[in-house]
Amino acid sequence: MNIPIHFILFLLLPFLVTGCGEEKQQKQQTQATRVDVVAVEQKTLAETVQGIGSLESPETVEIQPEIDGIVEGIHFEESAPVKEDQLLITLDDDKRQRQLDTYQA
Repeated sequence: MNIPIHFILFLLLPFLVTGCGEEKQQKQQTQATRVDVVAVEQKTLAETVQGIGSLESPETVEIQPEIDGIVEGIHFEESAPVKEDQLLITLDDDKRQRQLDTYQA
């Protein structure tokens, strides 16, 4: 049985390579790792959350006039809370007043 020397070296090569690597790994493991050290301080932590989104009220109201007319005044701020029976809008009543005068005459 005639085995070429190249074949034997090819089989032994992985063992030789891993044997050399172990020595390098041992050297690397014995070296200390540098770390930064900071003194501990007690401070107050402000808990804040930042986010992007939209809010929707659980109660909404759709405002529609019972009569037609020109809006003379708006008596509330947009997105401001309003009270029950609060005057919200006034309409120009000149046209209605003329109609009322006509019917009464």
